[in-house]
Amino acid sequence: MNLQPPIFEFFDNIVHIIDREYRIISVNQAFIDYCKKLSIDPSVVGKSLKACFSFIPEKVWQDYATVFETGHPIKSYEEIEINNHHFLSTTQKIPIKNGEEIIGILTMIDDQTLDLTKLDRLEKNERILDMTQELSKIGGWVWNPNNKTTFWTAETFRIHGIKPTHGKFDPGNSVELSLECYNPEDKKVVLEAFNKCCDHGIPYDLEFEFTALDGNRKWIRSKAQPIIENDEIIAVLGALQDITEDHQNRERIRTIERFEQEKAVFLAQIALSEDLRQGNFEQLSHFITEEVVTRFNYDRVGIWMKDPVSQELKNLDIFEKIQQQHFSGLSLSSPEKEALFSFFTQTNILILNNTAIQNLKEHYLQPYILQNRINSLLMAKISNGEELLGVLSFEFITADHTWNQVEVNLAHLVADQLALAMSNSIQRQNRIKINQLAGMLDVAPNSIYIVDFKGNFLYANDFACKMHGFTKEEFLHLTLQTINEPGTAEKIETDLANIRQEKELRIENIHVRKDGSHFPVLIHAKQVHWDSKPAVLVIGIDLSERKKMEDELLQSRKMDAIGQLSAGIAHDFNNILGSILGMAEVIKEFADLDQDTSEYVNNIILDANRGAMLTRKLLSFGRKDKKPFSFININDVVQDVGAILSRSVNKKIQLKFNLDAHIPTFLGNFGQIETAILNLGINASQAMENGGTLKFSTGNVEITREYPQSNLVNLEPGKYIEIAIQDTGIGIPKEHLDKLFDPFFTTKEPGKGTGLGLAVTFGTVKDHKGEITVQSKIGEGSVFKIFLPVSQKPNYTEKQKPISMAGSGKILLVDDEKSIRISGKKILESFGYSVHLAATGKDAITYFRDHHSEIELILLDMIMPDMSGVETYYELKKIQDDCVVIVVSGYCREDELATLKENGVKDFIQKPYQKDELGYKIKQILEIPKILE
Repeated sequence: MNLQPPIFEFFDNIVHIIDREYRIISVNQAFIDYCKKLSIDPSVVGKSLKACFSFIPEKVWQDYATVFETGHPIKSYEEIEINNHHFLSTTQKIPIKNGEEIIGILTMIDDQTLDLTKLDRLEKNERILDMTQELSKIGGWVWNPNNKTTFWTAETFRIHGIKPTHGKFDPGNSVELSLECYNPEDKKVVLEAFNKCCDHGIPYDLEFEFTALDGNRKWIRSKAQPIIENDEIIAVLGALQDITEDHQNRERIRTIERFEQEKAVFLAQIALSEDLRQGNFEQLSHFITEEVVTRFNYDRVGIWMKDPVSQELKNLDIFEKIQQQHFSGLSLSSPEKEALFSFFTQTNILILNNTAIQNLKEHYLQPYILQNRINSLLMAKISNGEELLGVLSFEFITADHTWNQVEVNLAHLVADQLALAMSNSIQRQNRIKINQLAGMLDVAPNSIYIVDFKGNFLYANDFACKMHGFTKEEFLHLTLQTINEPGTAEKIETDLANIRQEKELRIENIHVRKDGSHFPVLIHAKQVHWDSKPAVLVIGIDLSERKKMEDELLQSRKMDAIGQLSAGIAHDFNNILGSILGMAEVIKEFADLDQDTSEYVNNIILDANRGAMLTRKLLSFGRKDKKPFSFININDVVQDVGAILSRSVNKKIQLKFNLDAHIPTFLGNFGQIETAILNLGINASQAMENGGTLKFSTGNVEITREYPQSNLVNLEPGKYIEIAIQDTGIGIPKEHLDKLFDPFFTTKEPGKGTGLGLAVTFGTVKDHKGEITVQSKIGEGSVFKIFLPVSQKPNYTEKQKPISMAGSGKILLVDDEKSIRISGKKILESFGYSVHLAATGKDAITYFRDHHSEIELILLDMIMPDMSGVETYYELKKIQDDCVVIVVSGYCREDELATLKENGVKDFIQKPYQKDELGYKIKQILEIPKILE
């Protein structure tokens, strides 16, 4: 190998060559100059690259290994730091081959930390890099903040839908031109990120939908990083990558994965259904047609069976998506039938995509297709292996569709199950069905197994055994308890008990492989019959890869998402709790329950209300809950905290309580104060790993100007509640005390704390016009004290006498949740009201337009698909301006609610609500004004 190839001396790029032992074989003059710039001895030829450049990030060595292994070149952006100086470069690693053998790697480095006068040189090299950029669909750009000009590579032009050209745009024009390609809602985000990068040196890496100037829609990844010299941003270096194909591939993969998962669950349900075992073909047909339409979004699914006597092909059942009903009676003409019979003697499947149907002329199914407006048709033969029993059809009426192999496989498998139900009697087929089922499930791409209600395995497919690292014989001798993580036996018993009540279960568990490793699994379980006995079908999906990606994403974005998540979770969770609470109260009120069942229902109601309290605390933490302060007994708060800690802290820790506050009330937010004290209690318990004493005390003090503690000088003189949290832990170093309440300050190991707990506690106390202090001594423990001003109001207001909830008149209940509509109707009718239900805003408007004179009050859900509650309300006002409306939601922004009330909304009820709360609110709005009049 020539040690000094003269051709490389003509390159502006930095070039070196290494052999398979990572020895440097050759360098050019630019490389020698670069070494001097890095303060490295340039006499490197013959030496190890790793020894000479040990500071290079591990990712670079991984790239070299990949090139040696795959023989494919790699281009990357790299940043290294030497003596507090950052060096940025674009690097290409190109394999050198001798025949098929890779004998070395040629590395070309483009130093992008050079002064921007080098832009002319970059422009000269643009043609060299253009082909590489076009192949990788990555364009580059450089922004000069001094003269507001931008240099684009040719690929950047192409991504923007502009013919590639050389040179620079007019000052500032490129930024505006590029921004025109983003959606309006994304443009602000991109511009803000760009300005922060230019002004403050903050890099960014974003993905957005993008409409090029030639009209082509695509997805792009936009990345930028500042170039800094002498603490000054001298340029911004960016890259723009067309990721449309990757984005589309990811979407296709997710669609296929969802389809495969639905298919696995659906086929398992068919194979294990009692109708299949008992040969109830008509019921099974109804189930199959409706489930296929619902799960896979086909327009119509039909089953045609051959009459064994008349040999006619009769339409047994069709389910249509638009009409959402079953019907039968469609027929094929005699020529159609005969031709179809003849066709299926030769093959098992008939596919007619939209293009084929448009070109139909004398096809034997043309009359049926035209009569039923079919755009795409897939038919599968139902056969017992010897003769044609019937035909299964999947149809699209309103949309073009091209059938894929996954759908063909689904049709085959469903047709096989229909044939199984037709072919065998109850007495001869139980064991046959089990064997056939096992064979089918063994090829499923998911873990599928069946257990009895003690957790013993009755069946497991090959995938389940391999996923857990056992042979089938070993696996069938295990139990659910042995493949789940230790300490979950009681939970498993509870889950099995719930499934016995004919409930489906979807949860995430941690499973254990044969080698002892743990991995997350998504579980979907359902009660079935196996060998004529009740059992549990379980489908498990290994979530390891998904969890890994989620953890990486969560780690980088979790703090940015806390506020947004609070409101979203609260709304969705309260909707679910509203459904649970409503149904439970209906059962409690109207069902004839024995004592045990009544207790179960009471527990459901209790837990639903606890869940509602949890969402309120979540909103409080995320600063989304702006409820006004109320009068709170601090002793109640501390007792609640104690109840929580007693179930969660180390059992070696002794909890003590000394609640001596004789004026215990203050004005505040219960959830926020509880969270603050709980944070202090948890921190204290973590400081006592070997056990100790955690003491909570309350008392009253009077703060004066002469009060001895100097750190309470910011408090107004007056009476205060003092809450003390004292531990006998390891203590806090003196140097940490001043920084203890700073956001993100923590002394815990990575992953065990965010440094937000004490910062949130400090903010909460300040919001309540209070103060917090800390004293600590190494080896003896710490004591935190919170001071809150006592309320000057009575502890409790006199309870109002209960009023009758009975009423009359018609109420319009609008909610997209079916269960809430059902329970709400039942509750309202129990008060004496008549009720009309609407599932959407459009339905409500249509009904109100014709019956508004009959409606006394409207209960309106705020968040619904298609038309929101806000939009619906203003449309209702157009019909009757003084309509009486109560809005209902799991979460409603304070400003939005205030605007609605200003425009006539009478009140707001937060989900989940209890029966009496709803009745009182309606009575308050409808009846009490009449009484007062």
